[in-house]
Amino acid sequence: MGTAYIAGFKQALADGAQFIFEMDADFSHDPRYLPQLLAAAETEYDLVLGSRYVKGGGTTDWGLLRKLISRGGSFYARMILGVSTRDCTGGFRCYRRHLLEQLENPTQAY
Repeated sequence: MGTAYIAGFKQALADGAQFIFEMDADFSHDPRYLPQLLAAAETEYDLVLGSRYVKGGGTTDWGLLRKLISRGGSFYARMILGVSTRDCTGGFRCYRRHLLEQLENPTQAY
């Protein structure tokens, strides 16, 4: 899946996109929220995360094990990375172009 993300990011950058979205192909993320992600990115944020764990968020057709893995993965990432994000394992995001350009060329990010 990581290879697919990278290929998609590279194509979006090559096509001149200023904002790049990431979402699961199985439509587990509702596309109707894309305008809200974009609005947040346009106003000030370089990275906007859609979360399953905010008011109005959620999951469908997830068993207990998948919920535990998701919550556990996010907890682990918060502890290791020291971030406060509650949904670190989600794949519903909007990136500003310059953020991905820096990731593509890590030496330019510092």
